[in-house]
Amino acid sequence: MTDSIAYGLRSTYKCFAQSLQPLLEENKISIGMWYYLRVMWEEDGLTQAQISERVGLVAPTTVEQLKNMEARGLIERRRSTDDRRKIHVFLTAEGKMLKDKLFPFVAYINAVALEGLSPGEVGFLRLVLQRVKQNLTRQIEEASTNFRASGDIGV
Repeated sequence: MTDSIAYGLRSTYKCFAQSLQPLLEENKISIGMWYYLRVMWEEDGLTQAQISERVGLVAPTTVEQLKNMEARGLIERRRSTDDRRKIHVFLTAEGKMLKDKLFPFVAYINAVALEGLSPGEVGFLRLVLQRVKQNLTRQIEEASTNFRASGDIGV
């Protein structure tokens, strides 16, 4: 069990999250909010569906997290002028300001995590993780395509 790559990645991720959470909490940010902020710092004004897709979580989770962020004053939601069914999410000034406050924490946790690794080892780690992700993404896409092509919609 412990030699499983998936188990190793998950347990490593949990250590990252547990190390980062206390630093985020100093600014009243949960680890859940962190993922949404990261996406919105890269591209502000996305729809809720786009944010959900980029974070990789289901829509109900996104709606709940955005509600918390809105109550905290980090985001505001605006109905699309082109398509009234869509709601775009924008960072407030406070939400934007947090980027400069929080990124040093992440840089610190990454430095701790990579301590003792050479630049070559870090580069190799990134390469291996990227390849693993590409392999799994390809498998997911192929499974989805095969499912649709079979005409079996599970009814």
